[in-house]
Amino acid sequence: MYNMKITIFARSIFLQGLFFLSKSQIPNHLSQAIPYLQKIYHISQDLGISIAQLAVEFIRSYKEITSIVIGSENSKQVEENVIRFRDPALNNIPIGKILYELKDIPKEIYDPRVWGIK
Repeated sequence: MYNMKITIFARSIFLQGLFFLSKSQIPNHLSQAIPYLQKIYHISQDLGISIAQLAVEFIRSYKEITSIVIGSENSKQVEENVIRFRDPALNNIPIGKILYELKDIPKEIYDPRVWGIK
């Protein structure tokens, strides 16, 4: 076999900030995301961690992902994200449950490149 070094980037792990919007802040064209966001919220609550930490831990669970790109709106968010990645990875993230609960997500939700395009 070939020994190729491949870099895999995960980007928009917070779905362009969608994870942090209240139900009333979600734009109409993304309203179908609400049930999935509620599932994510409940999983994070059950684990006692924030949605941001859940997203980071979910991505960190994939050893194939070598790099993560996270946007921020201010320096405080940058600092918070640095702390999230400095902390040791959590072992109790129920990856199977997350994948099962979110298995039916339409591309119009998980791919910000197609948001609002009809």
